[in-house]
This record gives sequence, C-alpha cells and structure tokens, in this order.
Amino acid sequence: MGAFDVGCGPLSLIGEIVIPTGFVLHQNYPNPFNPTTTIRFSLSSTQSSQIQIFDITGRLVETLIDEPLTQGEHEIVWNAGSQPSGVYFV
Repeated sequence: MGAFDVGCGPLSLIGEIVIPTGFVLHQNYPNPFNPTTTIRFSLSSTQSSQIQIFDITGRLVETLIDEPLTQGEHEIVWNAGSQPSGVYFV
C-alpha cells in the first residue's frame, strides 16, 4: 500500500470524532511486514465492502472481506505467510 491514505470523499471533523463522508483506506502497518500486516479502513455508512489483495502483476491473491459492513472504523489482519516476498496492493 502507498504512503498516504486513499479514499472516496473528504473527512468531517465533529468535535474530536473524524467521520468519513465516503470510504477511507488507511496505511497498513507494519509496512514492510513479515508475515502479517493490519489493514485499516473507514466507512461512512453501512455498505457492501470488499478488501482484496493483488500481487504486482495484478493477479488476485486473496479476498479478505466480501460482505456488508457497518459505518465506522474497521481493521483486518492479513497473514501473507503462504505468499512469496513481494509487493502487494489492497
């Protein structure tokens, strides 16, 4: 994943709470990783969600999430222990 958060839509700040107005995919951590990394993302509403991992050639490696998720902050840990070393995209 890149060095910056990516998403669809800006964030709104209400008091001390940040609320996404679309979706936000945050930087994974740790990065680089071996063999696990945590992927964080935020949703502005309950919606159908997919988190997929692709290798450098664009081949789908694994689908981590493929289901409706509720509004708010989410995270999932990807264990890449069965994958070769390399660059992966979420």
